[in-house]
Amino acid sequence: MFVSTGDEKEEVNDNTIEQVRLTVPITDDPTQPVLTFRTWVLGILACAILSFVNQFFGYRQNQLFVGSVSVQIVVLPLGKLMAATLPTRKFKISPFRITNCR
Repeated sequence: MFVSTGDEKEEVNDNTIEQVRLTVPITDDPTQPVLTFRTWVLGILACAILSFVNQFFGYRQNQLFVGSVSVQIVVLPLGKLMAATLPTRKFKISPFRITNCR
């Protein structure tokens, strides 16, 4: 939410849920890279494992479905772990530039 104070707009963190206020930043950094090594590895692995699990349990008489939100909750700590342990160097693979940043 933006609060107008004269000529500039000031962003206010007024979310009613305390856990959201504590964990989700209200600012966005457009300089952060989006397509990183972590993104590709975790995304492809999560997609492959989720599709395998749902297909495997789909053949049961009492079918079980694992949603994508559940997988995102599981993958988040893995992404944080990878951010803490992977190097922050930039690698250039021609013609693309692959970055590994936190």
